[in-house]
Amino acid sequence: MNQGQELNQGIYRRRFEADKEFRKRMYMILCESFFQKYIPEDSSILEIGVGYCEFINAIKAKKKIAFDVNPDAHLFRKR
Repeated sequence: MNQGQELNQGIYRRRFEADKEFRKRMYMILCESFFQKYIPEDSSILEIGVGYCEFINAIKAKKKIAFDVNPDAHLFRKR
C-alpha cells in the first residue's frame, strides 16, 4: 500500500467509521421504501463514490458496478 492509499484509508475511517451501522440501516430503509421503485430488479446500476457500500448493498439490481477512492471499499461490497 502506498502513502496516498494509507492517507485515504485514515481519512475515511475518521469521517465515516463511527456511524457505519446507522448508515447501513438508513440505506436499507430508504431503498426498500423509496429508491427501489425507480430501479427495476433486472437493471444495471452504477454507483460512483460508494464509501462503505451502504446503497449498492441495499438496492436490488441484476448487475451492480461500484467505484470509490476509498481503498477499503471492496471489503464492504456484498456479492
